[in-house]
Amino acid sequence: MDAAYNNGYRTKEEYQHLRRMRIAREAEQLRRRMARVIGAMRPTKQRAARARQQPLRHQTARARAPVPAPALAPAPTPAPGPAPASARSLREAAELARYDGVFWPDLVPAGQQPTQPFRPVPPTNPTKRCSRCRALFARKGHVKSHWAACIKANGNPQALHWDNGL
Repeated sequence: MDAAYNNGYRTKEEYQHLRRMRIAREAEQLRRRMARVIGAMRPTKQRAARARQQPLRHQTARARAPVPAPALAPAPTPAPGPAPASARSLREAAELARYDGVFWPDLVPAGQQPTQPFRPVPPTNPTKRCSRCRALFARKGHVKSHWAACIKANGNPQALHWDNGL
């Protein structure tokens, strides 16, 4: 800042005064520009009257009658039955079909237990069990989504199904 006020200005006070004046001038220009934009967005009396479907004061009710709104058809009722499958659910079903009940060689060394998923927080109500690694889950859907990763990590030498341990 010291270099700026010495560069063409006599004193620091003169520099600060001119800077404040420039900022005030730019703020006034911005205020005027915004007023023009806002004014352009305001509807005229005629546009506002047309939007309300009401006649202007100098018009009679016969000259401009309000146009009734068209009747809307009732929304169609969806067909009964299951909702169409999403791409994600189709992908998960294909992944499950690839590993469910299919023989995969045992990837666990002899004498060791299959690896279980790491969970920083244990399930709140563990009643469902993975039939391969014996990990506990709170819901069937959790076991189902865990199954493919479990088989990739541990193999499936007995060709188990994901819901055998439920």
